[in-house]
Amino acid sequence: MNRQIQKMLQSLREAIHEALADSPGVASAMAELEREGHTPSFTVDVALPEEKVADSGEVFVYAGQLPLTASDQDFLRNLGIETAE
Repeated sequence: MNRQIQKMLQSLREAIHEALADSPGVASAMAELEREGHTPSFTVDVALPEEKVADSGEVFVYAGQLPLTASDQDFLRNLGIETAE
């Protein structure tokens, strides 16, 4: 992954974190936990789908936790099953 993409992902993480931190609902829930003696924290991570190359040279795309090749996706599509990429 190149430096520009990494920088954009970091900016997105920061923007999401700020939006959540500024949310009245999040602030209220965190305050309630603090009143109960807990120290809440949250983290946000953003990632691009991973691609891997199979021994056959096909590229794997992860649909959730399931690695699918383009052939797998075509097969499922022919059955009427759409996969999330």
